[in-house]
Amino acid sequence: MKMHWDFNHTITNVPVGFTWTFPAEIQRWVDGDSVYVSIQRTAREKLIDVELRLDGINAVEIKTAFGQEAKAFMEKLAPSGATVLLVERNHKEKYGRELARVLLMDGRDLCTEILTAKASDGVTPLAVPYNP
Repeated sequence: MKMHWDFNHTITNVPVGFTWTFPAEIQRWVDGDSVYVSIQRTAREKLIDVELRLDGINAVEIKTAFGQEAKAFMEKLAPSGATVLLVERNHKEKYGRELARVLLMDGRDLCTEILTAKASDGVTPLAVPYNP
């Protein structure tokens, strides 16, 4: 995995209280707020198949009316193979998944993007704020 990151561009988008940043590559989305990634923690430490929960949001559940739309929304923004920046608090949620914010190469925060997105009915939000 070859990753290039412009830290000067994106580091200003790190939410307050978050302390760790790591380059990562999207492997696959589970739903609108869970994703598997490979993480380059150090020059010698690469973690593969790490399941993350996006910190700060709760997306529509996959088996509900708009669950597949939430997943597709995230797949479009950050498809498999996309390089992203993980911003972590070194905290896990109740199911043991790492919590992290995910920043795109252009500096956009995936959580912010899905929080402003609506389902195909034009009314239902694809995600709501959540503090696990």
